[in-house]
Amino acid sequence: MRFAAVDAGSNTLRLLVAEVTGGRIRPLRYEREITRLAGGMKDTGLLATKAMEKSAETLKEFAGIIRDSGAERTRCVGTSALREATNTGEFLTRARQASGMEVEIISGEREAELTAMGVLSAVENPSSFVIVDIGGGSTELIYSREGEAPGHMTVPAGVVKMVDACMRSDPPSQDELRAIRAEADRVSADLKAEIERSLAENTSLIATAGTASTLAAIDLGLEEFDPRKVHNHRMSLERLRDMSSMLGSLTAQERAGLRGLEPERADLIIPGIIFTISLMETMGFSEVLISNSGLLEGVVLELAGRF
Repeated sequence: MRFAAVDAGSNTLRLLVAEVTGGRIRPLRYEREITRLAGGMKDTGLLATKAMEKSAETLKEFAGIIRDSGAERTRCVGTSALREATNTGEFLTRARQASGMEVEIISGEREAELTAMGVLSAVENPSSFVIVDIGGGSTELIYSREGEAPGHMTVPAGVVKMVDACMRSDPPSQDELRAIRAEADRVSADLKAEIERSLAENTSLIATAGTASTLAAIDLGLEEFDPRKVHNHRMSLERLRDMSSMLGSLTAQERAGLRGLEPERADLIIPGIIFTISLMETMGFSEVLISNSGLLEGVVLELAGRF
């Protein structure tokens, strides 16, 4: 049986069509489109009209792909931007009219659970782990120490929000970079305080979603995004620090020209890498494993488990 999962995220809309056999996912089609759904929400609390239009049009395109793929079950989930916006109802109507899809808004905790399901289905499960999903509007953390049930938490901090709050100059000024780092350090310290008892010496850090996969693609110098190359790529803290210095010194146009970096992420990668480094330093990790599996795969697995 074929399943289709759609993630209406705060920055990126993503589609996965896959088959599931024996609990293992075989991807058939993967698409993503950056629509910046949460852009500008900091000042107004509203989803911008252009962002809603672009997102609804993308969902329409996804619906066509799903029909052509022969997928028998489809689920579309909405995350941080749709949880927080005051005009979410308007977007849900636009999405339904354009694509025929009902967007199901899931809680941050549910997002974390599904992300964990997807990540752990595709990596060799470490005995103790921390999984981090740095999104556009929220960050999810899943953590477990050997022999313990995984814990989940979410915080309303993400790269779109950091750009909107802190970045005005091109390239970003030192004051702006310090402001991003201060916010990242604040969030990282709060997260560590919540999970510190679950951090063991052998704990592995696994990062998933757009920030993580983009950092891996830049590190690998990919001309075109290749999920197979990104998945299970490892990056050291030292390498990330070097990349951060390089990225922060470039203009948006210069960053957009880098191999592995989608032009639409040219600003978002700055808070993305700073936040990643802050989390690693705060929690004592020297290396991060990149997983290209996450929320979409979790949704597919849950769909497969229901039928």
